[in-house]
Amino acid sequence: MAVPRHASSLLVLAERANGQFSILFVKRAKTNKFMPKFYVFPGGKVDDSDGSLFHNVDTNFSSFRKADGDSLDQRVACLRETFEETGLLLSQKKGMVQVPDREAWRTRVKENPNSFKDLCDTMNISPGLENLYLWTNIITPVQEKRRYDTWFYIAIIPEESQAFYDPAGETTDCVWYSPTTALELHQKGQFLLSPPQVFLLSSIKNFNSAKEVKAYAIHKPIEHITPHLFYTPEGRIRGSRWDTGRATFEFNVQMIPGTKRYYFKMKELSKP
Repeated sequence: MAVPRHASSLLVLAERANGQFSILFVKRAKTNKFMPKFYVFPGGKVDDSDGSLFHNVDTNFSSFRKADGDSLDQRVACLRETFEETGLLLSQKKGMVQVPDREAWRTRVKENPNSFKDLCDTMNISPGLENLYLWTNIITPVQEKRRYDTWFYIAIIPEESQAFYDPAGETTDCVWYSPTTALELHQKGQFLLSPPQVFLLSSIKNFNSAKEVKAYAIHKPIEHITPHLFYTPEGRIRGSRWDTGRATFEFNVQMIPGTKRYYFKMKELSKP
C-alpha cells in the first residue's frame, strides 16, 4: 500500500454582486501523471521547507485548528501552490494581489519553494495565512498507487481576480464558476471533475453567500475521509464509497449517451 503524500488545496471563493459566490478552478495539464485534464482547486504537495518559511508567525489566531490537524506548513503550501498555478498571491491585508514580473517569480518559486518568502518580502506583504479556514481532509483510496493526504481550506475574497495559468504547462486554464454551474457542466460531460471536487462543491452549493460559508467553516466538524473503490467484474473502477462519519455517499461513473464523455454521480446512501 502506497504511503500518501502530504498535500493541501485551496478553495478560493469570490463574492459576487448578487450575493452569490464563485470558485476558482485550474485545469491540470494533460502531461500531469495525476488527474490530467481535470479541473481542480489550486494546490499540491507540501514541501519540507513550507513549515519553516514563516516560522515566526504566531498561530494563536481564531481560524487555526491544530487539534483538527491544521498546520502552518499546509497553509503556506496552499498559498504557494495557488501562486504557482494561478499567478495570484493572497495577502493578509490586501486580499488577492497581482505580482509584477509574475512569470519570473513563478519560475523561481517552482524551482525553489524557499523563494516564496523572497516574493512576499520583495512585495512587502504578509501572506494571508490567517485568512484560510480548514474545511476537510481527504485521503486517496488505498487501492491507488499514487496517493495524497490532502487538507482542503477555503479563503474569501471580495471579487474575482484575473488568474493566469502556468505557461510552462502545470495548468492550462483558470476559470471562475459558481458551485451549481460547475456541477451542472460536469453532469453534461463538459467540465471534468474528480469525486473530491464534486463532494466539496456539493457541500457548499446550498450556502447563500461566501460569508455564510466562512461563518460555518469556523466551527465546522472536520471530516477525515478515505474513500473505498469498488470495481466491475472485469476489474475496472466502477465507483467509490465515502464515509464522512456523519453520512455515507457513493460515486458512480456515468457515461453521457452517444459520447465518450462521463461524469461522477454522487448519491447519499445513509445518515446516522
